[in-house]
Amino acid sequence: MPFIESPTAKIYAVAAAIVASGFFQLAAPLPTLRRLGFRYYSDWRTAGGRLGEIGRAMLAVTIGLSVTQLNSLLDGLAAWGFTRPESAGTITWLPGGLSYPLDPGTPSALYFGARVYQFPLGVFGVALGTVLFPILSQHAAEYRMDKLREDLVRGLKLVLFISVPASAGLVCVGAAGDDSAVSARQLR
Repeated sequence: MPFIESPTAKIYAVAAAIVASGFFQLAAPLPTLRRLGFRYYSDWRTAGGRLGEIGRAMLAVTIGLSVTQLNSLLDGLAAWGFTRPESAGTITWLPGGLSYPLDPGTPSALYFGARVYQFPLGVFGVALGTVLFPILSQHAAEYRMDKLREDLVRGLKLVLFISVPASAGLVCVGAAGDDSAVSARQLR
């Protein structure tokens, strides 16, 4: 937003653009859906049973996904709580005057490290899931267990084909980071 001078106005402009793009994403497929015969009906009483069924099916997935998010939140809170501030030498919120076990920058390192390991998952894992789940669902709905088994094995092979090199790359990045940290300590 180079044409807006005020930082506050830039923030509002970006927020408005995000909301407008959300409405656009909602409205863009409507002409095609209408052409294919989709019509919106606001009779919620007939949809109530199916809506409850979908909600119950989503509950397990939501709980499973929230475990990872809760873990990341607790890790971040622990990193912030036990990281030594610039002005203090001991933990003031714990009795006994213990010193802080973590150096400044630890919460940032934890955050950026999580982004690095989630990158292959976000790029490849989501792409594979997007492709595989509809195929697996179709085979399961048609009770074609032989095709389900075959595509599941193919999907697992693809996941391994992508995740093993990605893991090796993360190990190499971690080893290079350890070497640079050792070099930085030697310079001091």
